[in-house]
Amino acid sequence: MDILEAGKDKHLAKVEIFKHKDFKNVKIEGNPEIEEINDALQDFDAAAHCLGKLGKEAKEAVPLLIEILGNEKLREGGYSKLDSINLIITDLIRNSDFSANDKITNAFKKHESKLKEKDRISLGRRIDNLRKAKEAQVNVFREVVTEYRYIIGIAILFLGWLSIFALKPLWLLRIYDLFPIGEVRLSGFAGAVTVSIQYLLALFLLRPRVLDAWVKKYVGGYRRKFRELKTVKDREIYVNLPVILNDQGAIVLSGKDLRPTFDQNRACLLIWGEGGSGKTSIACQIGKWSMAEEKEERICEHLMIPILIEQEFNTGDEGSREALKEIIHGHLLAVTGETSRIGEEFLRRLLVHRRVLVILDHFSEMSEKTRSKVRPSSPDFLAYALVVTSRFEEKVDPVPQSIIQPLRVAGNQLSTFMEAYLLRRSQQPDLFSDTEKFSAYSRLSAIVGERDVTILFAKLYAEQMIALKGKLPKEELESGKLPANIPDLVLSYLNELNKDAATTDPDNRTIHEAAKRIAWACLEKSYRPNPIAREAALARLAGLAGPDGLINYLDKRLRLIQVIEPAQDQISFTLDPLAEYLAGLYLIDALGDRAESWKIFLTKSDELPGAPESIKEFLMAVRDCCIVKGEKGGTPEFVVDELTDKMGMDPLIVQRFRLKQ
Repeated sequence: MDILEAGKDKHLAKVEIFKHKDFKNVKIEGNPEIEEINDALQDFDAAAHCLGKLGKEAKEAVPLLIEILGNEKLREGGYSKLDSINLIITDLIRNSDFSANDKITNAFKKHESKLKEKDRISLGRRIDNLRKAKEAQVNVFREVVTEYRYIIGIAILFLGWLSIFALKPLWLLRIYDLFPIGEVRLSGFAGAVTVSIQYLLALFLLRPRVLDAWVKKYVGGYRRKFRELKTVKDREIYVNLPVILNDQGAIVLSGKDLRPTFDQNRACLLIWGEGGSGKTSIACQIGKWSMAEEKEERICEHLMIPILIEQEFNTGDEGSREALKEIIHGHLLAVTGETSRIGEEFLRRLLVHRRVLVILDHFSEMSEKTRSKVRPSSPDFLAYALVVTSRFEEKVDPVPQSIIQPLRVAGNQLSTFMEAYLLRRSQQPDLFSDTEKFSAYSRLSAIVGERDVTILFAKLYAEQMIALKGKLPKEELESGKLPANIPDLVLSYLNELNKDAATTDPDNRTIHEAAKRIAWACLEKSYRPNPIAREAALARLAGLAGPDGLINYLDKRLRLIQVIEPAQDQISFTLDPLAEYLAGLYLIDALGDRAESWKIFLTKSDELPGAPESIKEFLMAVRDCCIVKGEKGGTPEFVVDELTDKMGMDPLIVQRFRLKQ
């Protein structure tokens, strides 16, 4: 037999019970080895003593002892110690646990026929009691499980979800969508309790860890999609010029500068400035920072999904919550590339925990109906991280907000800006010689006069430089082929957009005329660029060949205008200053020398809300167009004088600007 391991207190030792492995081959009478067996059985007293001390730990010895008790050779040899083995077995069974029951029962059945009757009855009773005790405990366990099956099941689910939460948090979202049980009724308490399974799951699902895992899964692919948006792609080249951030004065903005704003529970950032000052460019750059791979570049510690909203809300009696939620939901479906809806509560948590950055562009140009629904202080307004661009420094609801004001490019900064933009745009450090650059910068300074210039027109001028560089000899570029004023710069920009037109496409003159008509239609009502119905644009293009095709060409090919999704029944200009100057050029042609018509135009400009401050960019554009094109078009001289007076500008500066033209 094997050696029995004993292991407790000072009695613990390796006890060798028998040296022989097979009792059946041992002959009791006349066998010289009987003395060895007797010696081993004498040592059994010591073994029994140790087994008694071990208690439950000696349970493995019971089958061996039963085998000893049933050994016929030893019993026939009259060994007196066998009678005491029954007592040892009984004691060990009493101290045994249920896990040893099968081995004990099997050993008893195997040697039962060899046992004395009294041993068989005694051991059988003890083993039967052990079986009944086990069955009783199993029955109690079964009753407990049956009675509290829902509670136990939920506890198991809870532990399982906890493991998934730690290892694969996004699996919880799939389980949440597929889980078939809504509510269960639990008994076993004082009365019954109804518990929502999905509510228990939501305790894990809606934690920031799961939200971050969801954003991390999709943000990599969305970085590319965001950059491919028309508005973002048009502003791909970003030159980081100084801005005013709150009360900090002029700073070169970075993502880290915005962390104090977006670390708040509700973050609202207003970017305001005149048309063409770079508001949307900054907003798009903030969107890129929000999902930057490097944590140091982000506007928050965590990643975010930026959603750019440029259209009006389809608000009804349900208010802004449903309208904004549906817009955001549609954008996020595009982010994920999935067709199934995102759970309403999960969407709400993404917004409340600022994992979605809502960028509301052209807020000042939106209708009052939409503007009135943007209420960050309302519990129903779900955009907890909000960026708004506007032409005015307005209070977006009475909540704390940070403010960014882009600065114009001062005359002494033009060369710095142009240098950086040309390098990034062309990716060719030696594209222009120093002489070429000096000549071009001087011409741009002459165009803007003593005024600071918006980023848009500096960029348009740089684009013209790059375009002409590929077509003109060096001496022509230096000798004055670049536009000499802003209205000509705008028209040259349209020519550049249309440079690859096929023979069947509209020519430059047709593009100029169509763009001017649509621009005035967008500004006619409020003297501020606003979307117009597609049908209204078609009506303005009457008399031109293929008006519907013209709109599609301006949208899809030139990207001068954009058709607003999702209904595609409205259009707007992609760049407001272009619309303002094109509308100014339209007025030169349409009103001509008719003084009364100009007076009506000027009178209306006094009657509009917030005038002249609210429409100063358009009035300035009209004045510039009158100075440059008015003499040829017969514009009365008083028009420039009155516009200068409305803008509060020094007439001498305007006169010098006139002379330069």
